[in-house]
Amino acid sequence: SFDLEAGEEHLITLPGNGSTWRAEAEQEPGHPGVFQPAAWVEGCGGLNSTGLVNAFPTNNNDPFLSVFCDEVIAAFDPNDKVGFPQGRGANKLIRPNQDIEYRIRFQNTGTDTAFKVVIVDTLSSVFQRASFRPGASSHPYELDIDESGIVHFIFNDILLPDSTTNPGGSIGFVKFRIAQLPDLEPGTNLNNEAAIYFDAEAPVITNLAWHTIEDTPQVTTSTAPLVTSKMVSVFPNPALDHVAFLIEVEGLGLSLLTLFDGQGRLVKGHSFTGKRFVLKRGGFASGVYFYRLTLPDGQVSTGKLLLKD
Repeated sequence: SFDLEAGEEHLITLPGNGSTWRAEAEQEPGHPGVFQPAAWVEGCGGLNSTGLVNAFPTNNNDPFLSVFCDEVIAAFDPNDKVGFPQGRGANKLIRPNQDIEYRIRFQNTGTDTAFKVVIVDTLSSVFQRASFRPGASSHPYELDIDESGIVHFIFNDILLPDSTTNPGGSIGFVKFRIAQLPDLEPGTNLNNEAAIYFDAEAPVITNLAWHTIEDTPQVTTSTAPLVTSKMVSVFPNPALDHVAFLIEVEGLGLSLLTLFDGQGRLVKGHSFTGKRFVLKRGGFASGVYFYRLTLPDGQVSTGKLLLKD
């Protein structure tokens, strides 16, 4: 845990083993805004996994702030729709009450200039329509939203060249942000797609951008080799005021200990060197906690702690 004054910084040291690392911090109570600090790094020391950065929000909820992180990819459908955060895992899990920022891309793949482009987006009933907030775009547009939740982005006189004549100039985009209905049930699907009209041509329908409200706490998984119980001793357990971790491994450098509560929320993180580390209880309430000990070579030890009064 740490507490930063204005202008101060806190260094977090993690293994450079190609993993994607993300850190979040609670904001100071009374902070005039809804921004929640977060930082991330991917591919440092190798490439174990990619594309995980956008699985989580960039926390740009303040109306005067816009943070966007895009992924470099190969060839793609030029008319598509993506929601950020993209969600975690195969089911694209996101937290309840998490705003979603959508980006709709379009490209004139015809054989002549497009004079007008209209994007029609029907908002799902699981969104708070009154929370709709228009975002950045590649070209000026007019916005129209009717009572049924149908949104029209109207690009008049856009003069979008065709992709054969001008590949770079033939591309455009528009973004918007919207909030979920409060406290949606786990498993609820948030689906959204759009129709793109180029002049009087038939509409191009984008892919379906979808998310699922998660029903379990976010947990960290790893393919790193596990440390055997004989190599790590944790005592006393149950404990009253402190817990000692003893590592029977030679040549240790910097290790990382993270502690989670019974709901999977991170409550403490601490780096240390050497074979022994004592975790002081401090203000932790009694109950069951889970630890994760990552050694300098990437090996991992996990287990359960019981703090009692």
